[in-house]
Amino acid sequence: MRDVTLAGRRFVVTRFTNIIDDCWTMEYAELGGDLEIAVSRSFEAPDDQLEVWASAELSPALTAAALEDARSWLSDTD
Repeated sequence: MRDVTLAGRRFVVTRFTNIIDDCWTMEYAELGGDLEIAVSRSFEAPDDQLEVWASAELSPALTAAALEDARSWLSDTD
């Protein structure tokens, strides 16, 4: 879909799945690396609460960058 830089590391957004209403998942894969990140929002979660999963432990800066990117992309599609 698109390339992004998160905390100085390059990723590509590999998938965005909008399940229903405000329930969605955005997946990132590191370019030239093995790290995968998924940011999601469940319909059961309070407003603006997102969850992050990753194939390895993330630094706080990388977690914050993934959350910020997901939120900014979603606001662009409203």
